[in-house]
Amino acid sequence: MMYGMTLFLDLLLPDIPTEVVPGVGAFQAASAASKGSPPHGYDTNAVILTLEDWPCRVDVNEKLMATGGPMVFYTMHLNYPRLFEALKRHYPENTSVAVVSDARELEKQRVIRSTMGRFLSELDYKSLPVDRHMLFVGKSLAVGQKRKDFVPEVVEPAKRH
Repeated sequence: MMYGMTLFLDLLLPDIPTEVVPGVGAFQAASAASKGSPPHGYDTNAVILTLEDWPCRVDVNEKLMATGGPMVFYTMHLNYPRLFEALKRHYPENTSVAVVSDARELEKQRVIRSTMGRFLSELDYKSLPVDRHMLFVGKSLAVGQKRKDFVPEVVEPAKRH
């Protein structure tokens, strides 16, 4: 599991029965909807999955942004203006961003693409479904999956004897 409501299971009393049922996580569903793989983008091979900062959190988003790598935000209660103010300190204005909403429901699924510089003025982020969308940040959204150092090796087909 990459992320899920299991963090709340630790808050329950031990005698309350729980069960974790395997399935497709939100990150995987949203990645598929965006038709990309956030960890693989030109010169990267990792992605940071995060959510809104909270009091006493040590790995705050501002520190994570300093890497300049791709980020995916679970967006419940995300303060978009504050987030983009911080993002703009670490990413160029033309950095690609995308919001994926309702990733698990094909008939409702939406992918809205923008850039760091235009997002807040282009998108009515307040109307997004609060608990059913994710924010992707990074150049892999624009440059695709091919690595800049990747040169395919030509392999001769095996000869049959």
